[in-house]
Amino acid sequence: MALVVLGFSACAITGGDLIVRVSGRLPEVEVDDLQGVVCKMDAVSARTGESSMGKVVAANFSVPMMMVVGPEAAPYFFEVDCENGERYQSREFLIGSRQPHSNGIDVGELQKKK
Repeated sequence: MALVVLGFSACAITGGDLIVRVSGRLPEVEVDDLQGVVCKMDAVSARTGESSMGKVVAANFSVPMMMVVGPEAAPYFFEVDCENGERYQSREFLIGSRQPHSNGIDVGELQKKK
């Protein structure tokens, strides 16, 4: 049991993998246009542009995302790319291994990128 506690403590100090549930939706006017279209969501570092492994999402989504984060909070946004060329983006969120995300992150309605 002590090893498990040390593992969690080390992650909080040095950062590492973080699994967080991300919920949200694509704009309502676009939902009908997405029938049969695959869309993938990534978590993107606003500082570096690096992104996480993407998850396939529907127009309304709630998915677990694994992110590699540092101990200090850093700005990230969530971006959805659809195979029909449509792109959507959330606002920025501060995410770090020391930040509480037990309730997940609700990104709300994503904005269409131009």
